[in-house]
Amino acid sequence: MHLVLILGLATTLSLIAQLLSPDPVIVKLVVVIVVAVLLATIPVSIMLRLRENKRRMHQMAQVDGITGVTNQQTFLQRFTRALPQSGVLLMLDLDQFKKVNDMGDAHATQLCLMALAQRCREVTRATDIVGRLDGAVFGIYLPGAPIERGRQIADELTKGIQVVTPRGVLHATVSVGIVVADGWTPLERLMKSVEQALDLAKLRGPAQVMLRQVVAA
Repeated sequence: MHLVLILGLATTLSLIAQLLSPDPVIVKLVVVIVVAVLLATIPVSIMLRLRENKRRMHQMAQVDGITGVTNQQTFLQRFTRALPQSGVLLMLDLDQFKKVNDMGDAHATQLCLMALAQRCREVTRATDIVGRLDGAVFGIYLPGAPIERGRQIADELTKGIQVVTPRGVLHATVSVGIVVADGWTPLERLMKSVEQALDLAKLRGPAQVMLRQVVAA
């Protein structure tokens, strides 16, 4: 494509140069210079395009394909980098997700996941870390936040999501587990603790919040 444009432009410039000067040497010189300049821009254009494609692929590799939030690997990486700063870690799960899955409606399943991801975005800041961990389980880390803010967000999330499917309106509540990150407890212990907190919340019933201390090593 680039070569076709260059040849076309060179031909046009050659005709213009012939009109401006009858000297064939000058005409050839003008064409050669123009073609050389245009050819020199091709590697730069290709390099910029490859760089942009690489950037897009890198972004896609960090994002969950259904929800648009970070995937599990990226969430854990960003969470690890933020650990030196204390904060609040939440793990949440749709209470009725298994029921939705058992319906065999892939579209409804995706709608629920997308709605929950959007709800997480709405209640968090740009500096907070949100990711889909597995199934309908999401993680949220609130760096620098007090426990009161974590509890407030959890209460908002328990209200759940509502989506419209071909079978009607579907409402699903959310259960949330919470632990406080003190800035020195390792990632594995924090994730284990918040998972246990979520399990306890779900045992108490739908739309429950459970705050748990970090488990011993």
